[in-house]
Amino acid sequence: MKRQFKHLAITAIAVSAVFTSCKEEDKIEPEDEVILLEKFIRNGHHNHSTYTVFEYDAKHRITKRSVYYYPEILYYTQAITYNAAGVLLKYSSGEKITFTKKGNKISYIEGVNTSIEIEVNDQELPVNQTWVQKGESGNWEIGRKTFTWENGNLIRADWEYYGEKDGKEYEVSGTVTYTYDNKKSPFYYCATPKWFLMYMYSWLGDYCSENNLETKWNLEFPEYWRTDYTYINAYNDDGFLATQRGPHSVIGEGFEYMKR
Repeated sequence: MKRQFKHLAITAIAVSAVFTSCKEEDKIEPEDEVILLEKFIRNGHHNHSTYTVFEYDAKHRITKRSVYYYPEILYYTQAITYNAAGVLLKYSSGEKITFTKKGNKISYIEGVNTSIEIEVNDQELPVNQTWVQKGESGNWEIGRKTFTWENGNLIRADWEYYGEKDGKEYEVSGTVTYTYDNKKSPFYYCATPKWFLMYMYSWLGDYCSENNLETKWNLEFPEYWRTDYTYINAYNDDGFLATQRGPHSVIGEGFEYMKR
């Protein structure tokens, strides 16, 4: 991590963004049928299974995301509000996050001690993310992620971390590369900005591209972080991802859709 990141300063202001929209629901012709992800199911080990239910507005943007533990225990909800001034994310716990856009820069505050700025390209795809985190007892961390896209797919993410914890400095860097199939992803017709989809999924990029992941390779990370993943995909009659067998604690994932 280059030492100049130590002097980064990121400010979040409450101004905003106008995001790309799709056709109104009542103007969609039969041949222009839109397929949206309605339910995302994660079958994990040791009964750690969850499912997420999505709700959308007439422009096909996500307005609510509800996460449940099986069978029907609500874990949390996220309500997303769009207007001419920007976008507001509100958690069921009462927490609110306001995302601010100036030109091609988006900024927000995570919690009470992390300032984050995202740079997007002309397609609203994130290309850079920087953050400054100040913790307790003088601990701090500064970092950067750089995202590379090709044909609407995230094909590479480079990470750099630099910080100090308990009086000791540390530095970590790594690269993640991705490959894809040629089928439409679960969020293919979703008009929610890609950078916000990536935010919702912890900046992993696993579900935010035009197509579906086939491999994910973590390169140059410390050995205890290094993982190489291969995904097994199956599709429904519409050609969308129906199931995906993935890595780590996830046995499999299922996707259910609505048509508009």
